[in-house]
Amino acid sequence: MSGALWWLPSLIVFGGAAIAAVLLVRGLRARGRRVLEDEGRTPEALDQRAGLALVQADDVVRQAEDEVGFAEAQFGKSDAAQVARAVSSARQALREAFLLRQKLDDHIPDTESDRTRWNTRIIELCATATRLVETENSSLSERRSVERDAPERLAQLTAGLAETEAALPAARATLDALARRFSPAAIGAAADAPRAAAALLAEARRSADAATDAVSRGTLAAPHLDAVARHLGTARTTLAQVTHIADTLNGAATELESSLADTRAGIAEARAARDANPLPDAADLIGDAIAVAQRAADEAETQVRALAAGPAAAGAIGAANGAIGASLPPSRADDGDAAPAEADGGSAADAERELVPVGALNPLPAIGRLRDASLQLDQALAEARSNVERIKNAQAALRGAVFSANSYIEVAADFITSNRSRVGPEARTRLAEAERQIVLAGASADPVEALDIARRAARLAQDADALARYDAGPRQAPVRR
Repeated sequence: MSGALWWLPSLIVFGGAAIAAVLLVRGLRARGRRVLEDEGRTPEALDQRAGLALVQADDVVRQAEDEVGFAEAQFGKSDAAQVARAVSSARQALREAFLLRQKLDDHIPDTESDRTRWNTRIIELCATATRLVETENSSLSERRSVERDAPERLAQLTAGLAETEAALPAARATLDALARRFSPAAIGAAADAPRAAAALLAEARRSADAATDAVSRGTLAAPHLDAVARHLGTARTTLAQVTHIADTLNGAATELESSLADTRAGIAEARAARDANPLPDAADLIGDAIAVAQRAADEAETQVRALAAGPAAAGAIGAANGAIGASLPPSRADDGDAAPAEADGGSAADAERELVPVGALNPLPAIGRLRDASLQLDQALAEARSNVERIKNAQAALRGAVFSANSYIEVAADFITSNRSRVGPEARTRLAEAERQIVLAGASADPVEALDIARRAARLAQDADALARYDAGPRQAPVRR
C-alpha cells in the first residue's frame, strides 16, 4: 500500500466501530421502549394509570368521608377520631395529587420528564390515600362484626327510618312550591331528591326486615344493620338537598334585591361621573358600562317583581321547610322568606314591564350578571373615583362572587358525589382546583385580587359541572356503591 493511503485501514476500523456503536444505542433504546410499554410505563400508559388511580382513590376517600359520619353515629366521636384523622390525611394526599393533575391539564406545555415524574407521584399519593382509608375501614369492619347490641341498634335505625319516611311528603311539597316559582335549572339535581331518597329508604326497609329476621333467629345481623345505616344516611343527605336548595334560592332572592340596589346606586354614581367627566372618551366608556348595567338591572328587577308577586308560594315553601325541619334530624333553622320588595317608582315603561313567567325564575345567574355589571362600572369609573371607593366596590362585588362560586362548587360537588362511578378525573380536578381557589380568595387581603380569584373559582366549578355531566351521560338515578 502506498504511503499516501496509510490512514485508510484506520478509517475503516474506526468507522465500523462508530456504526456498530450507533446501532447498539438504537437497539438498546428500542428494547428499553418495549420494556417500558410492557410494564405500562410509557408516558401515555402512565397518564392513563394516574387518571384511573385518581378516580378510584377519590371515590374511596369520598366513601370514607361518609363512613366517618356512620362511625361517629355508631361508636361516638372519640372512637371515630382515628378514622377521621386517617380520612383527613388521605384527603390531604389527594389534594396534592389533584394539584399535580391540574398542572398536567393546564395550557402550559410539559416536558416528558415532568409528566412522567408528576404521574408517578400521583399514583404514589393515590396509593397512600387508599391505604390509609382501607386500614381504618378494615378496623371498623372488625368492630362491627363483633357487635352484640343488634336489637337496640335495630330499634334506633327503625325509628330513624320511620322519621325519614315521614319527611318525604314535606320534601315533595317544598319542591312543588319551588317549581311554581323557580326554573328547573335553579332547582337542579334537588328535583330528583325525593325519588332517589324513596328508593334508598325502600332498600333500607328491606335491610331492616332482614335484620329483624336475623335478630329473631340469633344469626349475624350486623351486615344488614350496616346496610340500613348506609342507605338511611344517604337518604337523609339526599333529602337534605331539598331544604338546602330552598334556603339557597330564598337567600338568593334576598341577595338579588340587595345586589339590584347596589347596581342602581352604581348607575346613578356613574351617570354623575359621566356628566362631570371632561374627557369624551372616558365619558363614552362610562356610558357603555352604564348601558350594560342598566340591562342587567332591568332583567333583575323583573325577577324581583315576580318574586314579590308570589307570597302564597313563599308561604308554602316556608311551611314545607318547617315540616322537613321537624321530621328530619339534624334540622336546619328556616331562615324565612324575604319580604316582598316594593316596586320601584320608575317610569311607566318600568311599571308595565312583564314579570318573568311562573316557574322560570333563577336569581343566581341574575346576581352574577349584576355583579359583572357592577365590576364593569367600577372599571369604567377607575379614573373618577378614589382608591378607597374602588376597594369598597370590589368588596361589595366580592360577596356576590364568592356566593356564586360557592353555589357552583356545591352543585358540581353534589353531582360528582351522586355519580361517582361515571365521572372521570378532569371534572374532579377542576372541582378540586375551584375549591382551592375559593380558599385563596378568602385568604387574600386585596379585595380586587380576591374577586378575580373567586370568579376564576366559579368558572372552574362550572367547567367541572359541565364535564361531570358529560361523563355521566343522560340523567339517570345515581349509581350507589
